[in-house]
Amino acid sequence: MEIDLGSWAGLTRDEVEELWPRPLDGSSRYDWYFRSPDGERLDTLTARLREWLADTERGNATTIAVSHGVASRILRGLYANLPMERALSLEITRDVIFKLADGRVDTIRTHAN
Repeated sequence: MEIDLGSWAGLTRDEVEELWPRPLDGSSRYDWYFRSPDGERLDTLTARLREWLADTERGNATTIAVSHGVASRILRGLYANLPMERALSLEITRDVIFKLADGRVDTIRTHAN
């Protein structure tokens, strides 16, 4: 499940800045999501995704997960043991599959460029 943005759900950063300008002061394009007054915080989301990832790794079966931007970045970062700042800036591209296996994160393009 993607990050819960609370009252910011469905809004772009520009729309949030227009309606709630102060909470975004000092934020970057990668961390503004965690500033919603009633949304999920980075540590909460990270703990939730870390637990899910650990649960899937304990199983013997292949797991296929569909994810959105922020959750995808954090999952890949956790799997690859990246610093959170690096994980939050990972590429988000449509029409790709990220394969997490054997300690590696591989990108598989699903269309010709």
